[in-house]
Amino acid sequence: MLTSIRYNIYDNKKTTWEELNKALEADFKGYEQIQCDLIYNTPKFGNDDDYADQQAVTVLRFIMMQLMGGQTQEEGLHRVNMLPTTSHVLF
Repeated sequence: MLTSIRYNIYDNKKTTWEELNKALEADFKGYEQIQCDLIYNTPKFGNDDDYADQQAVTVLRFIMMQLMGGQTQEEGLHRVNMLPTTSHVLF
């Protein structure tokens, strides 16, 4: 959703925050084009698209800055990792 907001509101100016809020309040009834743009006409993470991938990098860095090195209740340190969805097989 963050990539859709940046792409459609800020970079390409296809819609505005006001229009998006109205669309959300109406559950996109009457705002089908906005919904279509958000879902289908926006770069997607995981498709080797640098634009979308950069949004993921930005969010992960923000989370890491907030959590990394913080002390746990058991006097350990918080760590942040990004693992593929299939990593549970190894664990």
